[in-house]
Amino acid sequence: MLLSYTLHDLKVSSIRESRSDEKRFSIFTGTKRLHLRAETREDRITWMEALQAVKDMFSRMSNSELMDPVDNVVVSTDKLRQQLLKEGVSEASIQDSE
Repeated sequence: MLLSYTLHDLKVSSIRESRSDEKRFSIFTGTKRLHLRAETREDRITWMEALQAVKDMFSRMSNSELMDPVDNVVVSTDKLRQQLLKEGVSEASIQDSE
């Protein structure tokens, strides 16, 4: 979701909800601006809370710690894969994106 944003970008960012659209929110880093729109107001709240939690976690780390290689990290995309299949995205498209 965050595309080319880095952990450092998130660390120094502000996350704001839209005043005119209850599903929209934005991430500002000072040099970059990303406007996002969730499916529901509740999803927007969930996204904003999750981003803020990660931001708070990383704000306690130095920039050098953020850049250190991470070992033994397991990332599962199974839940995302299942949702994409449920939404009708083809297996070939999912594999291409991986």
